[in-house]
Amino acid sequence: AEDGDLPGDLRARETPRPGDLGQAQQNVGQLTGRVRIKTEKPLPDLENVKLPPGKILDESLVFSKEGGLANVFLYLWKPAFTFKEPAATAPPKPFVLIAEDGRFWPHAALVRFGRSVILENRNLEIVNFRVQANRNNSHNVAVQRGGRFAIQPFELRENTPVLVTSDLQPWVKAYVFPIEHPFAAITDEDGRFAINGLPPGEHDFRVWHERVGWLEKSPVITIKPGEDTRSELEYAPDRLKLTEAEV
Repeated sequence: AEDGDLPGDLRARETPRPGDLGQAQQNVGQLTGRVRIKTEKPLPDLENVKLPPGKILDESLVFSKEGGLANVFLYLWKPAFTFKEPAATAPPKPFVLIAEDGRFWPHAALVRFGRSVILENRNLEIVNFRVQANRNNSHNVAVQRGGRFAIQPFELRENTPVLVTSDLQPWVKAYVFPIEHPFAAITDEDGRFAINGLPPGEHDFRVWHERVGWLEKSPVITIKPGEDTRSELEYAPDRLKLTEAEV
């Protein structure tokens, strides 16, 4: 599928395109790495977990059998530099948050300021979307079976991702982070991430996960020109509100 045809905001998991930082492209750097659960015990392989009919996995803690932690938000806090993105050849496709089979997807997403936001219901019954923003407008919208509803685009900075829940299905959740720049990523199913186009120097990041909020509130990472800077982040189970016994 082409970029514009990907459902929801799966594009958020891809490496963002670098902006024009007013310097030669070879001078910018890349931040890559992995977020892992640090434990000596073997972890279950969630891909092979068999569930009773009608049941779904708890998406608040998704990890690979090697311990890679999915759905972690990593983002530049406040860019201390100016950047100019390439001129768009067409307006961005809307971000679509989908209710289907007892869940919202994508479960975690980045949404740029000004991008259209659509709530879509693919379930067989009515679903409500409660968008619980702090600085942007909040919404509580009931969407009929097969229906769509457009809400106001995000225009203001949020310090943390916005929670979206359903009053009718309280276990259904998603996290959407409005962001004004492309220097952010969400870890994939193996816990890996990549952020392109960072100018050389020290940058202040945030690391956030839904179970605990801030995993790292002010890690400063130094980017070198033209290089790939690696950052391996490991967290013990208690940082994720787990005990070794539960793991």
